[in-house]
Amino acid sequence: MECVKGKCFTPAAGCMTDGQCDRQSLCLNGKCVPYSTLDGDCSIMDTMDNCNKDYCVPLNQSMFTRVGKCKNTTEVGDLCTYAKGCDVFRGQERISPSETYYIQQGVENGVRADGRTRLDYRHFELDVGEIAHACGSARILLDNTHVIVGIKADIASPTSDAPNHGMLNVNVDCCPSASPEFEGKGAEYINVELAKQLERLLTQGNALDLASLCIVPGKYCWNLYIDAIVLDSGGNLFDALSIATRAALYNTRLPQIKIVQGEHEQVEFEVSEDPESYSSVSIDNVPICVTLTKIGTQFVLDSTLEEELCMDARLTIGVNRRSNICSIQKGGVSGLDSSTINQMITVAKQAGLQILKSMDAILIQQQQQHQVLTNKGKIQQ
Repeated sequence: MECVKGKCFTPAAGCMTDGQCDRQSLCLNGKCVPYSTLDGDCSIMDTMDNCNKDYCVPLNQSMFTRVGKCKNTTEVGDLCTYAKGCDVFRGQERISPSETYYIQQGVENGVRADGRTRLDYRHFELDVGEIAHACGSARILLDNTHVIVGIKADIASPTSDAPNHGMLNVNVDCCPSASPEFEGKGAEYINVELAKQLERLLTQGNALDLASLCIVPGKYCWNLYIDAIVLDSGGNLFDALSIATRAALYNTRLPQIKIVQGEHEQVEFEVSEDPESYSSVSIDNVPICVTLTKIGTQFVLDSTLEEELCMDARLTIGVNRRSNICSIQKGGVSGLDSSTINQMITVAKQAGLQILKSMDAILIQQQQQHQVLTNKGKIQQ
């Protein structure tokens, strides 16, 4: 006999997923535990109106392993987990128990569904200068994840808290056509979460030199508006957004400003109209996100959408060119022990440096190609 939640029960055979237990049991700590032994606020709902004909338990205890969202719960949008025989939902995305088991077993054996090993990163395409009228822009295509970032700059008055610094505004918009997850109120939450994480990544630890955006201390500064649009989602949005944003900042061109002493000791400025006279934004300390997803007892790098539906926990780590850890954010319902976190950080540093090296090579190559085309245009004129 064993004691679980103050009640005695006879443990059943070992398990790895809820699908290996009967309909009246849940896989908990490697053993099938009957629902009847679990007390607290959890309750099994099997009515047709409550959870789309599926068994569903409200997510108010961390013992459950799969996270989804009921389509027609009593309170719309309640988070829930699904027992054996039910599909795992995230918004309207779903994955069957068989697919979940297949992905979990593949990760355990080091062979993922798309043929990669656990620590392989997918190839991505990166282009800059995609938006003609923006100060800077970039587009990334990471398998099926398609993100475009545009940057606009205007002159504003700095805040009283930071009179010698420029300002930054980040907005992320996930197109409803990209994924059913981005429809309705679910998109609002995801947009805010992505925007806040991106803003923290750029502002913490002087990642982006906001002091260089100051024009006249206490009076004028550059205000950068970073607008990101998710056109398609195939997993690993955090990483794709950070890579595209860093590339767009590299591509950003700010016109030269000339300070002029006006009448009555007023300070004025003149904006250069010469397209060849501009200043760039330094990205030396700007990090990118590297996300590692824990599935079962192992973790993977650059997870697909299907793998994210099977995840137990996620760790998103900001890494810059100097191999510094700039931010860490944990997601998912399960915990992570210290040894796993240390392993994830080590892998994130190695992967981050490789991605940054490849990324900088692409950016330099595209800048050189653009310069060649510009020089050709001047000669023809």
